[in-house]
Amino acid sequence: MPWVPISINNPSEKDIDRYLNKLKGKARFLVDEQLATMGVTETLRKAGLHAKDVIEAGLMGRGDEKVFAYAKRENLILLTNDDRFFRDDDLFPLKGSPGVIIVPKENVEHLLYSLKWILKLERYPGVYREAKFRISKDGITSCKDLAGSSKLRKNGREIWVDEI
Repeated sequence: MPWVPISINNPSEKDIDRYLNKLKGKARFLVDEQLATMGVTETLRKAGLHAKDVIEAGLMGRGDEKVFAYAKRENLILLTNDDRFFRDDDLFPLKGSPGVIIVPKENVEHLLYSLKWILKLERYPGVYREAKFRISKDGITSCKDLAGSSKLRKNGREIWVDEI
């Protein structure tokens, strides 16, 4: 299926504000083991975000299922570079999840790009609820939520979507 622009029927500023206010809050993150050892937890904290890592939570070396269950129980958005969290909806279901963000692990530059993307949306934790986001090294973001899956790509000021 070709990329097509998402059509928005010219919402007013008031409509946009009303929508964003529903999503407002403060995102809280659980940083997985590999990202924690790369200094991601400290980077998020320096940016003023609530971040806890699996080492602090006593989950170092524990299975992915335990980490996901902890994030869900504590209402923390899981930040990881393990693509299995995105692919396996049986082990890591969307329903009731505060959200999962998978960031690229190729190099620090791609990781920093992903963290900037996360910071832009951190005031709207409702965006992440019951959804999984995978940020690729080329800037394409894949998203799964209870309504289905799509790919998002920012191209100038337009956002394009394509069903996966």
